[in-house]
Amino acid sequence: NFFFIEESVDPRMAREKENTAVITVLEGHATGKDIEKELRNMMGSETWRWIAKPIVENKFLMRFPNPKMIKEWSYFNSLPLKYVNAQIRIQFYNASFRAIGELQQTWFRI
Repeated sequence: NFFFIEESVDPRMAREKENTAVITVLEGHATGKDIEKELRNMMGSETWRWIAKPIVENKFLMRFPNPKMIKEWSYFNSLPLKYVNAQIRIQFYNASFRAIGELQQTWFRI
């Protein structure tokens, strides 16, 4: 178990988090490379570098060009992948992802 500490980040970092999505493999098996290949073939690779970073089993973090694209793709409950037999879901990243609660007070030794 872990707790999250509410972040106070500068506006540049906040904009970067707005462009980050969590991709969950709902059915089948897909690696990060499979997801990257699928998005490269759908959206193109000329203007954006698609990189899926694994965070836990069947979950990946990926930066998108803009938050509007994440909003459009998160409308669907599941998306089939063409090159592998798998279904994925795209959702906005949240700092409390997989947290069990918010840490109220903490002590640090410096």
